[in-house]
Amino acid sequence: MQWTLDVEVESTPLSTTGGHTWAAARRLAAYLSAAAEHLSMERPGLRLLELGAGTGWLGCTVARNLHPSALVCLTEQAGGLGWLHHNVELNRQRGLPLGGVQVQSCDWLDYAGGGSAGGGDAENSSVTAASNTGREQQAEPVAGEAAAGAAHGSTPAACSASSDACGQEQQQQQQQQPVKSQHDQQQQQQQAGSTGAQPPGSSRQQGGNTAELDLRGTQWDFIIGSDLIYNEIGSRCLPRVLGALVGAATVALYCHTKHRFDLLDMELFEELERCGLQCEEVWEPGAAPPPASPPAQFPPATLFPDQRIAVYRITRR
Repeated sequence: MQWTLDVEVESTPLSTTGGHTWAAARRLAAYLSAAAEHLSMERPGLRLLELGAGTGWLGCTVARNLHPSALVCLTEQAGGLGWLHHNVELNRQRGLPLGGVQVQSCDWLDYAGGGSAGGGDAENSSVTAASNTGREQQAEPVAGEAAAGAAHGSTPAACSASSDACGQEQQQQQQQQPVKSQHDQQQQQQQAGSTGAQPPGSSRQQGGNTAELDLRGTQWDFIIGSDLIYNEIGSRCLPRVLGALVGAATVALYCHTKHRFDLLDMELFEELERCGLQCEEVWEPGAAPPPASPPAQFPPATLFPDQRIAVYRITRR
């Protein structure tokens, strides 16, 4: 059954890439629509996290097609939250079933090996400045570009993902006890036969009073994102974030435009492996495999490699 694609968002001339819905977000929505049954995405109580939600088009599209009891958390850097909130509320007012949508910030620096502890205000200011500079340099799209807000306040040095650091993150995740969220409590109430329970994050979220979720403590079924890599900040930090949040049963689906920046592609896949994650390209069930792409290398194997948008499935090894 094909998904309903009736979400409307407003774009804004932000200096970051989060003010526009890019092609990779629409490609991932098309894949999820075709593969939803195969992935068992329509089951009740599903938990889905979007990284770098940008305008919110993808996350809202997913949420309006899931079971009403699903929890969908859309995350962005603090500077992009206002616009994300605006578009979510715009679609709620249009009557779309987005009661299970929650919006909150996700600072990738928190996953970069110790977070911001030990860094003073001056250091944090320089981190933000470096991130903004990277975004401004890439704000104008190249062919097929779908960069959707990646840096989230981190510097390449802070996001240096060594094997030891990622290993420590994995060990902490394995030792961490599951956190019972508001979503869990509501599910228990529904199973016990209580009536009138609202979907997670509904009325309180609309009123702006919902407590933020513990992203590490929540057992996510799916994590999604689209074209979050456009500088070395993202290629080093995104694997660390996924390394911390992808559990044994989590499926991450990341839509990525190949060969925009081959050096960053190489670094991304190397860092994913260091963080104990495996990555493979996937496509719609029953469809023919997409054409093979030249490997990511520098200098490129061909002068103008095809910048094809690919969907990657990322899981824990």
